[in-house]
Amino acid sequence: MARGTTNAVGLDIGADAIKAVQLRKTGQGLRVVGRPGYVPTPSGSVSGGVVVDEDAVAGTIRQMVADCGCTTKDVVASVGGTTSVTVRVVTMPQMSGAELTDAMDYELDRQVPFPIDQVIYDYQIIESADGGEGDEMSVLLAAAQEDTV
Repeated sequence: MARGTTNAVGLDIGADAIKAVQLRKTGQGLRVVGRPGYVPTPSGSVSGGVVVDEDAVAGTIRQMVADCGCTTKDVVASVGGTTSVTVRVVTMPQMSGAELTDAMDYELDRQVPFPIDQVIYDYQIIESADGGEGDEMSVLLAAAQEDTV
């Protein structure tokens, strides 16, 4: 979950089913809140990892969220089967935040298999690659084609 967020809904939009679960961050980790949701994806509304009938999918999600009692508007979503999203863990030398921003622009060219000018991306330092003892860090890089988002 994002920093400062204590509740979020995980949403998985697949060709066969749409699934949702609300999680709450506690001192002991994450806890499921309410009932998980699972409904069939409307026929023909998702193809090749792309939502082709937004109205049908949105209506299904709205109904499922209401039925399972989700109360937060913070959502972490994925569209299954898509080739227009990439997530990578890259090992980088230890560097400042400003240096990392510049380095990630370069790393996008190397890691992302689609045109960079059509990409929305974000990254997060996960940990020092060597447990905090050395000169490297692991960075999670997520990128999606703009029209997918």
